[in-house]
Amino acid sequence: MRKHRIYLLILFLLLTQSACFEIREKITINKDGEGTYSMVMDFSSSKKMFQMMMDLANTKEGNAVGLEENPLNGLDSAFVALSGELNLIRGISNARGIKNEKDFLFGIELQYNDIDALNLALNKLDQGNSDIEGKPYYIYERKGRLEKTATFNLKNLTNEMVPKKDGSSNSDLDAQLQALYDDVTYTMIIQTEDAKIRNFTNEAAELSEDKSTLVYSKTLKELKAMGMDLSNYIRFR
Repeated sequence: MRKHRIYLLILFLLLTQSACFEIREKITINKDGEGTYSMVMDFSSSKKMFQMMMDLANTKEGNAVGLEENPLNGLDSAFVALSGELNLIRGISNARGIKNEKDFLFGIELQYNDIDALNLALNKLDQGNSDIEGKPYYIYERKGRLEKTATFNLKNLTNEMVPKKDGSSNSDLDAQLQALYDDVTYTMIIQTEDAKIRNFTNEAAELSEDKSTLVYSKTLKELKAMGMDLSNYIRFR
């Protein structure tokens, strides 16, 4: 992911006093441990603002706020390039970049054969390599036992959004950018494909009526206060 793209997007959100966006992860899993994964940066709540941003790109007015080019141009290409690398990981297939310009959705999706392959892909997505150091993001025990560990798999991506205090930046602007970062919503969805969720340990998660889907949603500020701990132990059958 190109850091300056995200920074410009947040800056424009600030200047237009627009709503923030959502980072949404979804994992589907069946009892064999196979499933799908997607990560989407959802700007759909600010569609009008983004149309304005694209109209301003490469104009005098746009240049005045740092929009020499449309920041969205490189946002999707980074995910497209990454998908090719993810498809080289054993156990990962059909990885592709998500580019929905109509609703302003950008991200990546893939299929995984087992949780080990998913962990490698998630590490590649956030760390830039597929070498797992420390505890994995997910642990799956056969017979429907899935553990989401305390390790946050989008740490670097979210850190890129935070203004860096290097002594040369505008402190007032950085404070406002920090406030926007704090309001970004992170949502995790875990869905079982061939079973019902019987119990789970994270009380902040919500179970659907059909007992197939868990949804956990917090702002990045709330997650940061919790140490980015999304741990959950889920049993399904």
